[in-house]
Amino acid sequence: MYPPEFRRQVIELARAGTRVKQLAATFQMSDATIYNWLKQERIDRGEAEGATTSQQLELAAAKRRIRQLETELAVARKVNEVFLQRASPKRLYPVVESLTGQASSVQHPLRTLGVSESGY
Repeated sequence: MYPPEFRRQVIELARAGTRVKQLAATFQMSDATIYNWLKQERIDRGEAEGATTSQQLELAAAKRRIRQLETELAVARKVNEVFLQRASPKRLYPVVESLTGQASSVQHPLRTLGVSESGY
């Protein structure tokens, strides 16, 4: 991965007329890398269709957060599974009630805790 300032310099040189093949040889990188940078620069400037750099970064951050939340949910479900083996679902009702205040409905806490909605 190249630093953003280096990328900007290479893009500026290419836009100023320096041939991509010459830039690639000078900086010991592939032509395709430079062409990709130029394409992304056109997208970021609104000259071409596609996801901007900031949109790509935001999407990557959202995907990381989703993976983190999925992991947390898997751990919570496993804890619930172990807890439910030792306790009746009725013992979870106070937990459901406290979570309902934070969620929009009772269905989400029930589903997360593995408690039947009809039994609640």
